[in-house]
Amino acid sequence: MKNIFWPAAALLALLLGTAPAAQAQTGAVRRYFVYFKDKAGTPYTVGQPQAFLSARAVARRTRQ
Repeated sequence: MKNIFWPAAALLALLLGTAPAAQAQTGAVRRYFVYFKDKAGTPYTVGQPQAFLSARAVARRTRQ
């Protein structure tokens, strides 16, 4: 019993000491806009998805 008391006490103190630090982060939600400068010359547009998506993918997206 004496051999396990101090390691158990140290583990308990460690767990209780770190419990307040394990709280969830609070604060404002941050959103970022990413803009790629080198994508200007691509022939693909969102208006014509059939140019770069398969017919099956276009059909799946119209169902959603």
